[in-house]
Amino acid sequence: MLQRISGIALARLGQLGEAETELVSALEASRERGSDYDIAATIDVLGTLGMAEPRLSRERGEILRRLMIEKLPTPLLPSSVAESKVAIR
Repeated sequence: MLQRISGIALARLGQLGEAETELVSALEASRERGSDYDIAATIDVLGTLGMAEPRLSRERGEILRRLMIEKLPTPLLPSSVAESKVAIR
């Protein structure tokens, strides 16, 4: 969770490369812990930044359905960051 928050903070500062690195690390740590909610939340942030592959977005949807979560909180990102989406992988 702290890595995801750090990734969001880096994105808010416009440091998208560093944000992606931190978010990918957060996703890996969530997978290691088997924390489905954190996996989905991290994929959600990656998606908001335009950094999530379609397969990750599908995984997020599957997890949310299984956990019966209708909507995740959306982190506040400056519009310039959200508009400068960088497609990764």
